[in-house]
Amino acid sequence: MKGVRIAGWVISISAAVVALMVLPLLKSPEVLLPPPADDAPSFELTREFAVRNAPVVLRTALAGLYKLAGHLHVASGEPADRLDSRRSLGVLAFPKDRDCISIQFKEEAAVEAAMKDCQGSIPDKLHGDPIPCMQAKYPGFSGWLSLDLPVYRFDNGLVTTVDFEIGCGPLCGSGSRATLRWLDGHWRLIGTEPTWIS
Repeated sequence: MKGVRIAGWVISISAAVVALMVLPLLKSPEVLLPPPADDAPSFELTREFAVRNAPVVLRTALAGLYKLAGHLHVASGEPADRLDSRRSLGVLAFPKDRDCISIQFKEEAAVEAAMKDCQGSIPDKLHGDPIPCMQAKYPGFSGWLSLDLPVYRFDNGLVTTVDFEIGCGPLCGSGSRATLRWLDGHWRLIGTEPTWIS
């Protein structure tokens, strides 16, 4: 009788151990999380893509400046080379097809010389207004434009940003970033955010 009781206890304990091992396996499998953002596809710039898209992207990003009648923004110098290797692709210069009445691209040396000239003629160099002097050299002059070429990336579709700055004097200026998204076969301006102001 004692042996039967011991055998019953052994069977009960064995059944409990087996149940503890098998029950977790019967639960539904874990839900896998989506891959992190770092695994999103990267964008590789090609010469053909840069040449075809840059004029349209710049016109769309700077639409408010492009047709500003009576105002002239002078840009000079080539844009900075970035990690997308534009220099090696031969597309570091601004596109010629800009169709713009209020932005002119001038030789950097000529603009710097004009600016130095104007600053030399202002008694208060820190707070003086160089605009009237620059208007004598560039009729309609409103300010300097510093512009970057578009930077492309994937973010739930193709997105591009254009950084630009407008200067109007030694302590006068602002920076902005325009964001565009490729939608329905066109570049659409999503928004423009300030990056700095002086």
